[in-house]
Amino acid sequence: MKRLFRKINMKQDVVTGKHSYWSIQIKIGVMLLSVATLLLSGFGYYQYHKFKTNQIANLHNLAQFAIERLAENLVIPIWNADTAQINKVIMAEMRERSVAAILVRDQHAQIVAGKTRNTEGELVALTSEITGDFITNTKELVGAYGSLGSVEILLTRQFMNAALKRELLDMTVTVIVLDVLLFIVLGLAVRKMLVQPINQLLRIARVIAEGDLGQDITIRQHDEMGELAHAFRKMMMTLRTFTLNVKTAADNVAAGSQAMSS
Repeated sequence: MKRLFRKINMKQDVVTGKHSYWSIQIKIGVMLLSVATLLLSGFGYYQYHKFKTNQIANLHNLAQFAIERLAENLVIPIWNADTAQINKVIMAEMRERSVAAILVRDQHAQIVAGKTRNTEGELVALTSEITGDFITNTKELVGAYGSLGSVEILLTRQFMNAALKRELLDMTVTVIVLDVLLFIVLGLAVRKMLVQPINQLLRIARVIAEGDLGQDITIRQHDEMGELAHAFRKMMMTLRTFTLNVKTAADNVAAGSQAMSS
């Protein structure tokens, strides 16, 4: 019994046409939206990866330039054991917020000077090794009479990661907005070029099935749908001619029968 009702419902859907053509519109919309989302996501991933690579490269360049300046500016203060000047040089480089710490070591790799940041970002003295996810660079300090030690700079990834999160959020919002706009535009285009002409032809087909051949098809598209509308017009003209011939023949038969009976 249930199977019978299911078949009846399926037949009703085919007759009304609503279920079938809404499904076409939805399927095309979902397909186009999926393709657009895939393409936009791929482009977004490429942009994110490129942005991340540039950010990492900038940090490495920053570390390289900073370590070169430190190696040049610390030689004389270290040779003269000028602690104040050493700290001044270190403080000058730590104005860059990405610099997490700077360590100055002697020939025996012992820390003789250094600065780092506490949890509030304030500069504090550094007397021991620190660990973490840093970008580091080290350069030997060479004086007139040989090695004086080394200087090491540590750059935090904190601000880079925050920038990457913002970039990822912006790209996600951009993809969603573009998806919505594409869905609206493509949905309207599909409805105008496909769904509405099909609905018009479906309505005319129903009217023809009821015997009315006087309908006019207003579809004038230069595509497959236009060709289908043209085929419908030819079919209606053929049906009109056939109906007129049948009517003429019937009238002739009726007239002949009337003449014979009289």
